Amino acid sequence: MTVVSSVSLLVALAAAGVPQQPANAQSGSASAAEAQQGGEQSEAGRPADDQSPQASQATDGGAAVDLGTVDVVDHLAPLPAYGNPDPLDSGAAVIGKDAIEAFDPGLGDANQLLRFLPNVRFNRNDRSADPDNIQDLRPSEISISGGQIYNNNFRLDGIGVNNVFDITNTTPGQTDQTIGARGQTVFLSPGLLDSLEVRDSNVSARYGEFTGGVVDAGLRDPSGEWGASATAEFQNETLVDYLINDDVDRESAALPPIFTRWRVEGTLDIPVSERFSVLTAFSTNRARVRYYYDEDYFGGAAETNQSRSDQFLVKGRYEISSDMILRGTVIYSPYEQESTRNDMAFSRITTQGGGITSKLELAARSGRTDWRVQASYVGADMGREAPLNSFLWDARAPSIDFCGSDTCLQGGFGDIDQTQRDWNLQADMSRPAFGGTFSAGVETLYTSAFKARREDSFSFRGGAYNPNTVCLDADDPACIDGEIGLDTYTINPAFEADVEVFRQVAWVEQRQAFGPVEVRAGLRYSYEDFLDNHNIAPRLSAVWSITDEVSLTTGLNRYYEGNFIGYAVRAEHPDSGLFGRSPRVDGDSLAFSPDDWELTFPIGFLGFRQTEDLRTPYSDEVTGAFNFPLLGGVGRLKAVRRWYQDQITGTPREFVEDTNLDGSTFLRQTVYATNAGETRFLGLSAEWAGSWRNHTLTMNANWSQTRNNAAELGTPFEELDPEALQQTLVYFEGDIVSVPVLKQRFGRQNYADPVTANIGLQSHWFAERLESALWLSYVGSQQILEQTYDRIEVDGTRYRIFEVARRDASVRVDLNLTYTLTIAGAHDVGVEARIGNLFNIKPQTNVLLNRAYQEGRSVWLGVSYDF
Repeated sequence: MTVVSSVSLLVALAAAGVPQQPANAQSGSASAAEAQQGGEQSEAGRPADDQSPQASQATDGGAAVDLGTVDVVDHLAPLPAYGNPDPLDSGAAVIGKDAIEAFDPGLGDANQLLRFLPNVRFNRNDRSADPDNIQDLRPSEISISGGQIYNNNFRLDGIGVNNVFDITNTTPGQTDQTIGARGQTVFLSPGLLDSLEVRDSNVSARYGEFTGGVVDAGLRDPSGEWGASATAEFQNETLVDYLINDDVDRESAALPPIFTRWRVEGTLDIPVSERFSVLTAFSTNRARVRYYYDEDYFGGAAETNQSRSDQFLVKGRYEISSDMILRGTVIYSPYEQESTRNDMAFSRITTQGGGITSKLELAARSGRTDWRVQASYVGADMGREAPLNSFLWDARAPSIDFCGSDTCLQGGFGDIDQTQRDWNLQADMSRPAFGGTFSAGVETLYTSAFKARREDSFSFRGGAYNPNTVCLDADDPACIDGEIGLDTYTINPAFEADVEVFRQVAWVEQRQAFGPVEVRAGLRYSYEDFLDNHNIAPRLSAVWSITDEVSLTTGLNRYYEGNFIGYAVRAEHPDSGLFGRSPRVDGDSLAFSPDDWELTFPIGFLGFRQTEDLRTPYSDEVTGAFNFPLLGGVGRLKAVRRWYQDQITGTPREFVEDTNLDGSTFLRQTVYATNAGETRFLGLSAEWAGSWRNHTLTMNANWSQTRNNAAELGTPFEELDPEALQQTLVYFEGDIVSVPVLKQRFGRQNYADPVTANIGLQSHWFAERLESALWLSYVGSQQILEQTYDRIEVDGTRYRIFEVARRDASVRVDLNLTYTLTIAGAHDVGVEARIGNLFNIKPQTNVLLNRAYQEGRSVWLGVSYDF
């Protein structure tokens, strides 16, 4: 039998359950192909028992398969951009190491690679040329199969790294909110990852605590041999073409972003002994972006803000015996991001993120049972450092020389501590049983979420410039002797919120073949003491192997959301108050004293309260997939239907009696948490992958529809009153209609592009010295609903006016090139160019009037070394 170059044939054979045994194939390439396509191995290195029964036919005398005539070439084609060989696990997609390196856009954001997957959606402004976006080094937020951005389960080397705080805030300078982390508390550069596994549907009972999807970033084991790699990449504004809309006033628009970004990373494999080996790795990613103040502040001078993401990794593997392996991983990944307001002086905020992750895992085989025990800890710091107080000064005061308007802002809103600690212990096993494979596992998770403002923060204002001002206390921050004394402030009181959650999980699963039909039936039980709910999630998947190459998969599943306690933390935010003072008049002098401050008006912040009988949000799913050979490759049609229920939103505002700072009572506007939110999702996709000689082509197209009964994302802090919405009438295209009617027509307007398509072409040239990856991504046009600022009167009643806006379709083509030279037979030196938006096509992102530029063609340049 000859060597086949087409990896698509391997995928087809795997999908049909046929053994993969290309004669004379290079063992390294075969192993890589199996790993890329998700072939499972037991933790001790043996084939897992829960593979399809047909997988053992190659050694059990199964019938030979006629592969037909195939071409023989010198080099295997690249592996597909992503793959999935197991029809029962139809929702899984594996992006392997080769594809990560080939399609990495250079941003240091592994989530960008998930754009290739049909049911993953991004913020429509995710790749904008806004300076804040360029400076941001955190992973992009994503929606999977219609879920909210906080409904995913992110895992790093098998460890959950999910943020339980509110992640919907995007403004660094908010009074009581931080932006330290997004959905992931800890993250790594794509260059340090070995694989990215995404499950968007038909998910095994092994995985839980999500209603959207699962993203598992894998780290490779130490190789057991000496080896090293290093990469350095660079980009600045001279390597970017900026595009601007024709209807924008170029004279009033801000200048194009000026920035520098670079990334350096490397790995080192150390074989300590025959049984013990270590992998060490590091990555450092930097961004420096120039910002400009408003003309009224510092004359529009420039300010440079920085972001840095450092990542250090040590992973060890010790082979206790041939059937028992001990692994340990420690990751330290601090993140820091600076920000300033263009209309506020001395306002620098430094936001923290990331933290430390550690894991100890023992995996073994005892008889016919594979088992694993894992203990892990994740500690994340998501706080901020900021000026303690803010001031609004009269610009006539001589000391206020940084501002040319009538009044000038200065300062900030104080430091905030925000930490999350996760302790996790889990165990699972798998063994042959009842003619199939039985798997089970248990898990205990303890999460501590802490947020605090350590000292009161004050926002001072009021008072006019007067040279007769006298400050009776030299330490009074709101008084400048001989210039001005501020006479009003709002207090942002110190507070502390400490929430703890215990979660218990148990799951079982049986995989069984009944002739040409194979079934995976599972059940997952979870309990957490925060909402005090017991949740049972059934999982069922079945595949019918119609022929060796054609299969049909169906699935019925339920998923429950993980811990989200942002509303409990928010409920601990204290009330504020408005304080005032009057100067002591002595002749012409106006004397100000900090002893004269008095409460003039208590401010009860909008209260957010948790209802004791909240149910855990969940999603029910029906899915189907059809796998078939096509044009020498493998095709698949897939449908995912989701019903999201019991999503947490807010009730309409109510007035309840509460107590002021001074002990008096008042009526507070209060919002209660409720399970009124709903989302409906339908996704249809077509996929194909195939290879010819030294080329591999991966294609997909997806149509989806996502609808919320609440606005946009239906966040937990959004007020939802279905009855009031039905009664809220607006004017739209000549008709008077209710708001829900419009929502039903237009659906979700972000993280929900209706039509997407991707084409990825990977090629090897010149005996694999030159590697190219061409990625074409398409986002279809979309009609969105916009509320205007105008009103119209119809039959004596005034209505808000809504109208249709259209986002045009957009095509983006990226090209990555790597040329590698081998020196002395063992040292590979490469030169890299990552060209984004190759054809300089205007992207589909929103444009602010004062930041009208969009990113056209961009280039990352880099060098690499491997030993």
